[in-house]
Amino acid sequence: QSNDNAEKQLNWSKSVVKQIQVWEDTEVMGKLTEMYERMNNEYLKSLRRVMPITRTKMDWNVMAHRVRITLGEGHEKDKFKHQI
Repeated sequence: QSNDNAEKQLNWSKSVVKQIQVWEDTEVMGKLTEMYERMNNEYLKSLRRVMPITRTKMDWNVMAHRVRITLGEGHEKDKFKHQI
C-alpha cells in the first residue's frame, strides 16, 4: 500500500511539473515574445527624440562632418595668418 501511495505521489508531482512547463512555454514565453515585438515596434520609437535638444536635425553623414571640420580648420588657420 505505501509503495502504491508513493507511486501516486510521484505521478502527481510529475504531472504538476509537466503542467508548469506547459504554462511556461505557452503563457509566459508567448507573452514575453509578444511584448518584445511590441517594444521594438512601438515603445522604442516613441522613446526616440525626433529633434535633438538644439532643435536642429542631425546630419548623420560622417563624411559631411569631416569635410566641415577640415574646411573649418583650414579657414581658421588662414584667419590667424592674416592677423599676424
